[in-house]
Amino acid sequence: MPARDGREDVDGCLEMTRTIWALMGLGVLVRLVRYALDFPLWSDEAFVAANFLNKGYLELLRPLDYGQICPVLFLWAERASVGVLGFSEWSLRLFPLICGVASLGLFRVAAGKVARGAPLMLAVGVFAVSAPTIRYASEVKPYASDLLAALLLVTPALGWLKDRERAWRLWALTPLAPLAMAMSHPAVFVAGGVGIGLAWAVFKTGRRRAIAAFLIFNVATAASFLALYLMIMRPQDAAMPERLRGYWVDAFPPLGDPLALGRWLVQTHTGRMLGYPGGGARGGSTGTLLLMTGGAWVLWRERRRSALGLLLAPFGLTMVAAAVHKYPYGGEARHMQYVAPAACLLAGIGAGALIGAIRRPGVRLLAARVAVAGLFVGGAASIAQFVNRPYIGPYDVKARDFARRFWVDQARDAEVACLMGDFGVYERQWFNLYSAFYLCNRAIYSPRTGKTRRWEAVSEAHPLRCVLYQGTPPEHPEVAAWLKTMTTTGGYELRRTEKLDLEMREPGTRSNLEHIVIFEFVPKRGKAIAALQPPGFLRR
Repeated sequence: MPARDGREDVDGCLEMTRTIWALMGLGVLVRLVRYALDFPLWSDEAFVAANFLNKGYLELLRPLDYGQICPVLFLWAERASVGVLGFSEWSLRLFPLICGVASLGLFRVAAGKVARGAPLMLAVGVFAVSAPTIRYASEVKPYASDLLAALLLVTPALGWLKDRERAWRLWALTPLAPLAMAMSHPAVFVAGGVGIGLAWAVFKTGRRRAIAAFLIFNVATAASFLALYLMIMRPQDAAMPERLRGYWVDAFPPLGDPLALGRWLVQTHTGRMLGYPGGGARGGSTGTLLLMTGGAWVLWRERRRSALGLLLAPFGLTMVAAAVHKYPYGGEARHMQYVAPAACLLAGIGAGALIGAIRRPGVRLLAARVAVAGLFVGGAASIAQFVNRPYIGPYDVKARDFARRFWVDQARDAEVACLMGDFGVYERQWFNLYSAFYLCNRAIYSPRTGKTRRWEAVSEAHPLRCVLYQGTPPEHPEVAAWLKTMTTTGGYELRRTEKLDLEMREPGTRSNLEHIVIFEFVPKRGKAIAALQPPGFLRR
């Protein structure tokens, strides 16, 4: 009988190991499928991506266009990807994908420092198939790098707590701290959580090397954060338009009203912030919160309080920042991807404890298999959902469809150009946020720009079509002057003017039209080809 029990234990461990690898494989597959769908840029992505059109590495250190606030290493990684691979949805989303896949592997390592058996398996499964960790692994925003930066700090810290004889893990935190904060602004909350979680355990050892490593890590954290704040974060924040700041109002605690604060705390912790593996607003993440509470109780009861403090401290530090309106707390999972490891790990431990409390072995095994099956179904459902609707909003599709129709389809029988990009007419319109869509899609789908236009190819059968994006009315003085020059000294005849209105609204919201004007020119009769090239307009 003992031999058989041992064989069953071995078989159980092998089954869990295989299941963990299968869940991780599913997580990688879902992320790759979403990336491969090549869905159109949505507004938040376009606002960031537009900064890589004309800015170099040093220019990205200065305040960004469209009111964006991004860490420097994320910006430089994106700029390098665009520089090597060209400006496209693929290149823009490559670095987030790398961060997302790397985070999956690193989470498995971090979770293994705290949990084993069913809790480890469930924690990895929750992380692998959670909608937020999948979605932001394919978006041109620093959320995936927030997640990876958090794991770069949490993993060696949890490793040291498990094996305190190896001080090298503490020393490794010193170079990782500035790296993580250069990748992620909210990594400072994770670094602070590591400091809080490790403090008692480190000083309790009495080992000078461990204490020295810990103190140097904290100094490196403070120094790198201060430098990045003064050079990058503060100038970016100061340049943000006031109308964008109101977006965070619901993510700041209403400290002046106790009743409102209580409601806010409940709604925040049962809403989208803890949407792992699913869940959403209006209590959709209540189950996750309860499982996390159970996981926290398990760590407390097992006297692994340093690990618990390390995982929970970033929540508290973010709450302090939100109280003084410096960083949002909750609201959306994307803004707090750096707490995803803690949420998934605690939820997995809580779920494992709940299943482990079942006394009958057969029922306990069935419950574990049902939970794992649910995770696999959730991953498959995510693939189906992304395939069915790969885009974020309907306007994203309309904006890209226009770009494809104009810059690709119409370029087959006409020479296409842009008043802003090719003629330098009224370029001062970045204040119109939606222009980021136009600029990015133009860069992706326009086959030629500026001096590479084939002006000599313009003819009756192959006209010149020039697009004027909204924000600049056709009667604007610069546009009127351009039209006059084109039809006089430019040697062109305006044959047709087409006005398009694209509906930007989401379903259920009021109408919001985007206005686009297309001017079609042909050569004036008797004009030489050389006269058709509009001198004095081209800026690049």
